[in-house]
Amino acid sequence: MRRTSTFMFAGFLIAGFLLFTGACSDSGTDDTADDDSGNDSTSSSVAVESTEPDDSQSDDSDAAEPTMLEPSPVSATIDQLYPGTDIITAGQVTADWYQEGGNYVVVYSGLDLASIGPACPGNSIELASGGFSSVSNAPTAEGGCEGATTPEPPQAPQICGDLIVYSTAISTSEEGTLYGSFEQPSGSGGFVGGTSTVAADAASAPEIQTGAAAYSLGGTDYTC
Repeated sequence: MRRTSTFMFAGFLIAGFLLFTGACSDSGTDDTADDDSGNDSTSSSVAVESTEPDDSQSDDSDAAEPTMLEPSPVSATIDQLYPGTDIITAGQVTADWYQEGGNYVVVYSGLDLASIGPACPGNSIELASGGFSSVSNAPTAEGGCEGATTPEPPQAPQICGDLIVYSTAISTSEEGTLYGSFEQPSGSGGFVGGTSTVAADAASAPEIQTGAAAYSLGGTDYTC
């Protein structure tokens, strides 16, 4: 009887030890699974986060608001065409006169520069005392003024689509008649195009800010 009890007690101890060992092994496995789950969660969280810039926000902030150009009372259409001119029609192009920094700025509109190609806008003033002054021409693109002998203006004209913003060499203190022309080499040593005339009037010419990224004139926006 004693031996039987001893064997039974030993059996109980072994069974209990085995059960305890199995429980510990299962618990460790569960912990490992939990750790793996945690690692997956962290990886997923990192993947969701993005460092790429938001193009839609960037586009909105980078879009330049066009500078509004008020109509100038010092204005004339190019209606005095040279013989053989077919790049523009009489009255098609308008020369609006503004001022900045003590000089006149003329804005040419109504053009189709893509079809016209390189051209040679220019301007001058016929002084009330006689003779012309502050004559200049500048190309819209390479070759536009080929053959011209007149000097270029203080700075190159700003080409804004079909709008030309031309800072002239004409002082607003000068009195006389302003000439705004648009020309192109004819290939025979001459030029085709035309010119416009309007009385100089610095008191009426609006101020303009040149160098803008875009302009709006007459309901049309022009990007430079």
